Amino acid sequence: MSIIYDQIGRSIEINKPIQRIVCVVPSLTELLYDLGLGSKIVGQTKFCLHPKSEFKNATKIGGTKTIQIDKVKNLKPDFVLANKEENTQDQIEEIASFCTVYVSDIKTIDDTLSLIIELGKILQVEEKAFQIHSVIKNDFESIPTMPPLRCVYAIWYNPWMFAGKDTFISHLLNTVNVQNVVSVNRYPSLSLEEIKELNPDIIFLSSEPYPFKEKHILELKEVFKSTKIKLVDGELLSWYGSRLMYSKEYLIQLRASIGNN
Repeated sequence: MSIIYDQIGRSIEINKPIQRIVCVVPSLTELLYDLGLGSKIVGQTKFCLHPKSEFKNATKIGGTKTIQIDKVKNLKPDFVLANKEENTQDQIEEIASFCTVYVSDIKTIDDTLSLIIELGKILQVEEKAFQIHSVIKNDFESIPTMPPLRCVYAIWYNPWMFAGKDTFISHLLNTVNVQNVVSVNRYPSLSLEEIKELNPDIIFLSSEPYPFKEKHILELKEVFKSTKIKLVDGELLSWYGSRLMYSKEYLIQLRASIGNN
């Protein structure tokens, strides 16, 4: 038996090799598949879209905040991988009453790197975990210095909601010196007038969780006459885990497409 601590400080007992996994975090489901654990994943949410080749036939257990707990229980998992922000505390605590649950808490790239190594140990795929860890670590240590730009990052429409300063999104953008000017934490609802007062150089419209389109750019241009507005790939800018192996290149291309204002 070994005792470990998850990323919110909960102690967890691992008594035997893990054979049946349920993951309720889309980006971490993708990581588990990339770690070679697909045959052990017995359940995932309807938002765990990647890898697409596995999604159609995967057993779905609801949404990230609407987990069908009875369905999870019937799958008899011996390990459930969750996230402090993406899942609901009451649901995770209920699942923890009948199964081992590891709760991740990701705000930085370093948090992700630590999680990858920890999951490698817990799930006995240390070599593959180290390979993914090394790619991400080396990528983000080699980003060139760039002049600063001020941004806001929209995640929802009606009401308008934006990524706050303490989010993983904000951290990732900052690696290419794109600085989030929303000083509030988490995901505040702000009016367009409040955003105008922040005077961003650019407004990013994410592809998820709300699927912004060109029509939203046209709407914003009525208010922001000279501010740049750009649709961006929400998965590459908010998914942690193995998706980060592709984020550096996207960030650099995105930064180059914006220019130096």
